[in-house]
Amino acid sequence: MATITFDIQAGAALSDPLDCSAGAMIYFIAPDGWTPALLTFQFSPDGTAYYDVYDSNNQELQINITARALVVIHNDFPLKSKTYMKFRSGRSGFPIPQAVTRTFTVQIE
Repeated sequence: MATITFDIQAGAALSDPLDCSAGAMIYFIAPDGWTPALLTFQFSPDGTAYYDVYDSNNQELQINITARALVVIHNDFPLKSKTYMKFRSGRSGFPIPQAVTRTFTVQIE
């Protein structure tokens, strides 16, 4: 198991890339002081080209998080696989920049 941290930089809504190629994500912890926003995702099979994530109903995959929340990733979560991804504050069409750099913690199995 490995613990990884990554950031959404101050003034940005999209995170640095998260490399989960070594294992599947088990959980993540939302940062302190999270500016209220839905959390959405971008996925990349190769770490180069990223794509917004939608479910089978053509709805953007989103999680309503709060500061310091631990979010468990269930086996049916679309991003559980070994991939590269980015987290976004807000929706793809309505990103919400974070006031200061926000650091997420991720546990990889």
